[in-house]
Amino acid sequence: MCPSEKIRIIHLLTDEGVGGAGKHLFYLLSCLDRDIFDASVILPEGAKMSGYFRSAGIRVTEIPGFTSSRAPRCGKTLTRIFKEEKPSIVHTHSSYTGRIAAKRAGVPVTVMTKHCSDMPPEYTRDLLGRTLCRAHFRKYLTAAISTDRSATDALLACGMPRGMITLIENGALPLPEHTAEEKASLLKELDIPEGSAVCGAFSRLEPVKAHADLLAAAALLRRQATNLYFLIAGTGSLEEELKALAGRYGVSDRVRFCGFAQDISVLMSVCDYNINMSVGTETTNLALTEGMSLGVVPIASDIGGNRELVSNCGICFAPGDPPALASAILSILRDPPGKEFFSRKAKEEFFSRRTAQMMAAKTSELYLRLLENNRRT
Repeated sequence: MCPSEKIRIIHLLTDEGVGGAGKHLFYLLSCLDRDIFDASVILPEGAKMSGYFRSAGIRVTEIPGFTSSRAPRCGKTLTRIFKEEKPSIVHTHSSYTGRIAAKRAGVPVTVMTKHCSDMPPEYTRDLLGRTLCRAHFRKYLTAAISTDRSATDALLACGMPRGMITLIENGALPLPEHTAEEKASLLKELDIPEGSAVCGAFSRLEPVKAHADLLAAAALLRRQATNLYFLIAGTGSLEEELKALAGRYGVSDRVRFCGFAQDISVLMSVCDYNINMSVGTETTNLALTEGMSLGVVPIASDIGGNRELVSNCGICFAPGDPPALASAILSILRDPPGKEFFSRKAKEEFFSRRTAQMMAAKTSELYLRLLENNRRT
C-alpha cells in the first residue's frame, strides 16, 4: 500500500432493522478519519440502516439473505467482493460467514465486535469445545472488540484468548439541544400537560426489551404520580399487543406510542428519565448513552454494562421486576435535587467517556496497530 493510499475497511452488519449494533457502527463511521480510512458497509437487502449510512456519505452494498451470522449462501458473494475490493481490514458485527470469507479472500486483518453478553453455546462449556473455538478464533480472526466488560466475559467464556480482546466502550454523537418552544410544541402535540414528568423508552418493541414491565410499572404508579407520562418510541412485533395491554392496565391516557423516529432528539429532549427495561443480552445500551448527552437521567435494568454506565448518574433495578422499576422511578421523582444531580453527572459521564469521537479514536488506534503487526509478520 502506498503511503498516500487510504486504508480500505469493509464492515459487515446482518441486522435488517435499526438496533444498537447498527447505530454503534453508524456513529463509529461518522467519526472515523476519512483522510486515513475508506470505510464501506455490507448490509442485508432492504436493511433500514442503509439510509443512515448513505446520508452520511458511506458506501453501502446490500446482499439478499445476509440476515444472520451464519449465512452460508452469502459466502461466495462475500469472498468475491473481498477479492475485488481488496480491503486491508474486514470488520464483522456478528458474521461468522464473513470471517470465513475474509480468510478465503486473503484479507490481511479481520476484526469482530461483540455487541451482546449472551451465554456461550452449549458446545463451548467443556474443555474440548473451548479448545476448538479458540483454534477457530486464532485462524479466522486477528482481534475482537468488546463494548463493555460483560461482552469481554462472554468472549472469554467462548474460549477466545484474552490477548485478542480490546475493550472499547460504546460511544454516541451528542443529541442536538432543542428550544423551549420546540419542546412545548411537542408536548402539546402529544397532549401532555406542561410541567409533567416524562419517562421515555427508546427501543424495538420486542420481548427482550420488556415494554410490558414498563406498562405494569405505569399502572403501579398511576395513583402515586398523577403527573407522570410515558413515551414509547419504536416499532416491532409487539406493538398492537402492547397498546392493548396499556388499555387493560388502565394507563392508555398516560402512555404515548410514538412509532419509529429516525431522529429521536426532540422526543428525548422532553424526557426527564430514560428507561431501559431489557431482560436480554445487550451490553451498554446506546439509547441510554444518547440521552445522557442531554442530561436525561437513566433508569436501567441491571444487565450487561448498564450498572457501570449509570453508576454515578442514575438508578439500576432488577430486570423483569415491574415493582422494582416503579420504585426506582418514584424514588427519583420524589427527589428533585437528586434528579438535578444525576442529570449533571449524566452529561459529565457522556462527554468524559462516551462520545463517538473517543470510540472512533480508540478503534483507529487498534486498526493501525493490527496493520503494523501484520506488516511485520
